[in-house]
Amino acid sequence: MSSSPGHVMMSHHTGVDTTRPPQVQRMRQRRKVATAAAGVMGGIAGLAVLGPIGALAGGVGGAMITKQAGKRLERKQTDRIAAARIAAEEARYGRDVPALASDSTMT
Repeated sequence: MSSSPGHVMMSHHTGVDTTRPPQVQRMRQRRKVATAAAGVMGGIAGLAVLGPIGALAGGVGGAMITKQAGKRLERKQTDRIAAARIAAEEARYGRDVPALASDSTMT
């Protein structure tokens, strides 16, 4: 089974993402819960202010804004995790990290 760059490997039995570090998996789960909660709260606030149309707009708007903010924070944290991993590999192998050296010769 080949995997494309955008494809995430999931365990068939447990539904667990096997390609991302546990910190990233927790961030994704937390973002999904926060997005759902913001959608519900936005819908309630919109209903109270503008009725059914406000509920729809508030729910969708709240969820979209929360999702984008969560993704931005998740991206920052993922970059920090990657930088720490690269620094650890450089400390372990010296400046010539095998995985990074092969990438630099391809450019």
